Amino acid sequence: AVVSTQSTGDPCKSLMITSVRVYKLPLNEMYFTNLLLFHSYVVFETCSDTCQTEWWSLEKNSQCIALQRGDSKEKVRDYLGGEVRYNSWWYWRPQLVGKDLCVDISLAQVIDLIHENDELSIKYHGTTENCQTFAQVIFDRIAMSEKLYYGILPQLSTDLNRSWTGYKNPRPKNNT
Repeated sequence: AVVSTQSTGDPCKSLMITSVRVYKLPLNEMYFTNLLLFHSYVVFETCSDTCQTEWWSLEKNSQCIALQRGDSKEKVRDYLGGEVRYNSWWYWRPQLVGKDLCVDISLAQVIDLIHENDELSIKYHGTTENCQTFAQVIFDRIAMSEKLYYGILPQLSTDLNRSWTGYKNPRPKNNT
């Protein structure tokens, strides 16, 4: 469950997100490709006021929105809830889709954005409101680059440009 940090003295307010990555995996071992059908999730790095680095993953599935923390990128990229994301020697490892530096945003602000947009109430849908859409929306809101693009096909969601109240991405505009 996502908990708002607006009224609490949450230490997440001092955790600034410095970089963001999106990874993908095939949905399961039966898929020999991850071209169109894949699970996607966000991994980001935070830095505290004391310059302590932590790694986080954030993802949506049909049951929940999961946020986990680890002391290394590999612990949140390769594992979910203590379980390895891939189980066999031949199965795909997480594949990097995109990475970027972040705008000036804290972990608390991301949690508040998820809460304010009522992301937990948005019903999971296989083609429009899924892990790929969620990862893309998160990346697009906190990364300095313009957009994450998955490659061959544009994202299928028709609601990708939904606005998150109280937050405007201050990334510089490309005037070319």
